[in-house]
Amino acid sequence: MQKLLFAIKHKLVVQFRHKPQTTKMKKITAVLDGSEKSMIPIIASNGDTLMGSYKKMIPIEEFSAGTGIADIVLCSYDPAVVKNKKRKPLTDRRVLEAYLLLLKFSEGLSIKNIHTQLGYSQKELKERILPDLYNSGLIGMDNDSYQITNLLNSEGFGKVIAVEAKVRDWRSGFRQAMRYQEFADESYLAVYEKYINPCLGFMKAFQAAGIGLIGVSDEGLKVHIQASNISQYNKQINRLLAQERISTFVNGGNQPFVVREPFATRI
Repeated sequence: MQKLLFAIKHKLVVQFRHKPQTTKMKKITAVLDGSEKSMIPIIASNGDTLMGSYKKMIPIEEFSAGTGIADIVLCSYDPAVVKNKKRKPLTDRRVLEAYLLLLKFSEGLSIKNIHTQLGYSQKELKERILPDLYNSGLIGMDNDSYQITNLLNSEGFGKVIAVEAKVRDWRSGFRQAMRYQEFADESYLAVYEKYINPCLGFMKAFQAAGIGLIGVSDEGLKVHIQASNISQYNKQINRLLAQERISTFVNGGNQPFVVREPFATRI
């Protein structure tokens, strides 16, 4: 009886020890099932095809930086730099709008003047928006005037790539991918590889817009058109917002700007 119990225990322990090894793979095993959602794990696990060299990369699903909802955003970063930042990320668009406004006025602005420029109530500015900037060490106060004391920077962050995934409706995906140019370095449309041919007939339109084209299959990704670096189309507010929101995931946070089924994977 004792030998039998020992044999059962030994078997369970061995199974427990070996079970995690079956999930430790560099690439995620995923199969397309006819949906857009099934494309996301394949794109996430093959992000190096788009990103190239990087120290660390994080893919974030259903990401918003104020200009639509990208199916997935890939961001490279240096964890030694980003994770050492003491400041809390500023993920509220209103706070960043106030920062950019004060950046234009070196002499500073009063709450009344900020209210006039942005339209937010003086109470909201005093109790919510300006305290966030002050507590982050970005502004100071002299008499009744608020002034910039430190600058936001992108130190530690690398390339940001936005991807819109479509099964075959490439035209609507193309328009959505163009909106992501307001915050991303590169923007791609991902389509099922077996439906890619109609898109290739409009290669000049993709190239003129700077939008890249990816074919997705069970085997991985195929880049048919390389995206151009379109950072010149970035809107400053959206770029800052994306950077601040991405940093919450790098540091293990989770915020409501990720709209449906929040998802982030460490790679």
